[in-house]
Amino acid sequence: MERPSARRIPGWGLASLLALTLSFPALPQIGYPGGYPGGGYPGGGYPGGGGGIGGPGLPIPHRRKKKDKTTKDTAPEALSNVTGTLRQLDDKSVVVEAQDTRIINLKRTEKTKFYNDAKEAKPSDFKPGDHVQVEATQDAEGFFYAVNVILEKPGTAAERTAAARPVEVSTQASQDDDERPILRRKDAPAKAEQP
Repeated sequence: MERPSARRIPGWGLASLLALTLSFPALPQIGYPGGYPGGGYPGGGYPGGGGGIGGPGLPIPHRRKKKDKTTKDTAPEALSNVTGTLRQLDDKSVVVEAQDTRIINLKRTEKTKFYNDAKEAKPSDFKPGDHVQVEATQDAEGFFYAVNVILEKPGTAAERTAAARPVEVSTQASQDDDERPILRRKDAPAKAEQP
């Protein structure tokens, strides 16, 4: 009786069969072109908002260039609203007592505008005790800058009297203000202040 001949697999065939067998378990890790079958995770994406291979995923850490303080971004800044009673108004600041009794100090700039009945008004039209709404921007250090000060309603006589009491305002300055103290050695001669 003749023995059937054994079929030999060529070397390249064996290598490709081995590669296919070993790569098959890796397919679920790569993912399908449209995501997981059945829609994937709830919300349609990966946890954390990242994508699979080739997707947005986690950002790659790198050093960012420091932004130049003189260039302004073209994107409009979000305005914060502060509503309350006007406590103090001067050339540099607007102080408002919020409805929850916090005292909020907002810095005034040359761009700060004042409104009464949807018309532009003078700052002198505003008195302590008036109910105001202030739209403000906030810088990276947490300081508020008043953009629009809107008179909601004039204060009553009792409110004006209550708002006239002295208010303690934070005198902390931002880095943009050049009111920082200058350290000098004890034995150094005093220099004249520069303007």
